[in-house]
Amino acid sequence: MQVSIIGLLVVGVLLLVGRMWGGGIIVALFASLTFGSTAFAILTALGGSSPQIYTLLVAIMFLSVLVARGGVHAYCRAFLTHQVSWYVALLMLYAIVGSVVLPRLFAGETTVFVTASAADASSVTAIGRGMIETTLGPVSGNISQTAYFCLSLLSFFAVTAYLDSRSNLTPARDAFFAFAIFTALFGALDLLFKLIGVVDVFEFLRTATYSMSTNHSEHGFWRIAGGFPEASAYSMSGLAGLAFSFTYWRLTGNRLALVLAVVICLLLLLSTSSTAYVGLLVLFTVAGIRAVVEVATDRITRSSLAILSSVAVGVTAIAFLAVANASVFNAIAELFDSMLLNKATSASAVERGYWNAKSLDGFTATYGLGIGIGSSRASSLLVAYVSQLGLPGLILIGPILLSAIWWPIEHGPNRDSGCELVALGRAASASAFAWLLGLSISAGNADLGVYFFASLAVVVTCRFRLLSFLEVRSRNAETGRDIAMSW
Repeated sequence: MQVSIIGLLVVGVLLLVGRMWGGGIIVALFASLTFGSTAFAILTALGGSSPQIYTLLVAIMFLSVLVARGGVHAYCRAFLTHQVSWYVALLMLYAIVGSVVLPRLFAGETTVFVTASAADASSVTAIGRGMIETTLGPVSGNISQTAYFCLSLLSFFAVTAYLDSRSNLTPARDAFFAFAIFTALFGALDLLFKLIGVVDVFEFLRTATYSMSTNHSEHGFWRIAGGFPEASAYSMSGLAGLAFSFTYWRLTGNRLALVLAVVICLLLLLSTSSTAYVGLLVLFTVAGIRAVVEVATDRITRSSLAILSSVAVGVTAIAFLAVANASVFNAIAELFDSMLLNKATSASAVERGYWNAKSLDGFTATYGLGIGIGSSRASSLLVAYVSQLGLPGLILIGPILLSAIWWPIEHGPNRDSGCELVALGRAASASAFAWLLGLSISAGNADLGVYFFASLAVVVTCRFRLLSFLEVRSRNAETGRDIAMSW
């Protein structure tokens, strides 16, 4: 194992930032997720795998909660208070067992795509991009990818138990803000320095061994990668940060959240990433429909008026520019055409389509059980998940997704007057949805990521505390007593 001094220094700085911020290790963890190309070590025993710094922080959080007073009870309470904990645990168990058993049980039954170093070169067909097609069998990815997958699931328990020991959820709110701030800061600095001639200002932070694509441009527009290895990964982070900031601003009127939402939105528009553009289209559509519904049902809020006014001003400005000088939009039109309209017919799209088709063959060849985590590469989160975890994985992930993106408590206390608990829960839920949206567009493996499961932990914790408060208030109402909302 080769230790990265830069990676360890970044971990130390983030822990210090979290302590100064007042949120502790959870702030450091969320901030570390924006360092998408910074590894703390290179594991030569696993083919040069380079775990990112967030993996170290998840391990530190999990162990620190475990050894703390009442830590074991905190983990046990997660199963008693949050039903989704059982699904997460069962999913972890199936992933571990499946990665060991399934590639051996169905060895040779189908073909899969792995990295060139993971198979015998005499029995493969090269397909480019360092990937090869070979028959199903055990590979090193079964170990490394399953480890990452389980680490993401463990982050749910770590964050849940961590928040269980806190009297309020201020650290969780600060963690999301830290994530959004670092996302905006890295994106802005990356773009600014590229415009003045510095191609990759964050090169010294890129200690991971996988390939980087940080100095590319599309039709004269620089691609924004921030702290990630390429633009689509930055876009997933940006979509999640935008969803949290925008939702939190709508529910609380927080000015910092509004500024972050505007800045991240502009960076995504300038990122030249198809992931960003498709994601923004979906998020804009959802926000627009919600604003129209509020106006139509006489539940007009200041934020809904601001959204509709911004859309009207933006459309008017674009129309004016188009009439005054049509050439202004030529470069933008070419960019849109290459990144969205013609992207599906490109050579890379045809190649990724072939990966997905062969991955789905693995689902049928294993009678719906899956080929195991890390056994193959796909070009879609859904396809990768179905092919690797099969029908049992789909059954287990359903309640998990529902718990993350569905906020059933619409009539909680002070829901329209900025209740912090409701605002944090719904903003975290929106952020988890946006993260899944980004993954579904450009991810190639079955791991939903630490960010999703950490957000899930915040959502279910907010929901549990809000329901507990409503229950206590209902009991006290019978005696004429009332209690103040504490988040």
